[in-house]
Amino acid sequence: MRIGFFTETYLPDLNGVTVSLSFVKKELEKKAIKCIFLPQK
Repeated sequence: MRIGFFTETYLPDLNGVTVSLSFVKKELEKKAIKCIFLPQK
């Protein structure tokens, strides 16, 4: 399975999007899926 998340915000910013993606990331890592795309700051 391939999953991609494209977002304009991620950690260290703290908001609903980052909290949700952080949770999803932890759950996907349990299944050995490691891939998040985000902009460079």
